[in-house]
Amino acid sequence: MVMTKTHIALILILLSFRASAQEVLSEESMKLCQDISIQGICASTCAPACSSTDFLDNNYDFCNSTGVLEGESSALPDDPSCAAKFTSSPDEVVPATGATNSAECDPSLGQIEFMLCEMQNKSELKCAKNIPDLENQIRSVVSRIRKERDRYKDLLSGDWTTIKDQASLCALSAADLDERYAMATNPLKELVNLQMEASVKIECYNNWDQYANAPSSTGKALTESLWSPVARQYSELTKELGSVKSDEMKIKEKEEPLKAIIIQYINHCDPNSVITE
Repeated sequence: MVMTKTHIALILILLSFRASAQEVLSEESMKLCQDISIQGICASTCAPACSSTDFLDNNYDFCNSTGVLEGESSALPDDPSCAAKFTSSPDEVVPATGATNSAECDPSLGQIEFMLCEMQNKSELKCAKNIPDLENQIRSVVSRIRKERDRYKDLLSGDWTTIKDQASLCALSAADLDERYAMATNPLKELVNLQMEASVKIECYNNWDQYANAPSSTGKALTESLWSPVARQYSELTKELGSVKSDEMKIKEKEEPLKAIIIQYINHCDPNSVITE
């Protein structure tokens, strides 16, 4: 008898149940609505569960009593006490079509506010609030990379082959030699950190580039003009990263010559005096 009722119900659903107005329940709510006592006080809330074949098989009398099988959403209102039964899961009832949730934007918003909302919901764009902000972020990284590279200028410009006598050798500072040797042999942590930060900014730039320069009704000339400042900063960043790689190789090449000079310095000079007599 249950199967007969199910077949009749399914035919009625196909013919008259208006899917556009239908709601679906969460799994937790479906379980609650299996309880006959819940059905008695939450008829309207539980009525959408009748769209499930399994639920309908086991709860035909309830579904038939609500009126949904005749195409009505529910002829029976909820009891006032019903709301408390579903408050533990505030998003239990979700529209089947035209759904909106906290991550979606209200179409009734003004156009600018709506588009801003859509943009802010794009996870790949959360790295910058807008294009000028991205430009400033990249400029900051470029500035810090240049400042860090400046620390290695003396080391890179040093030519130890020009030291040919004891006076010139012992005129060097022991502290300076130690510092330069440490710079030549350490892992250049700050530059490494800045390169990692730069890679994040590059990814952010690429994401915004795809979004901001996607085909649209905006005039091409205007788009290029507005994008060019951040594009210039991006170009500066890639140049600096190339220079960092070059610097790292040159700095590593300084290790052996420095070590040789330090050996000679120890052999011929007194670190506590200028020249050993």
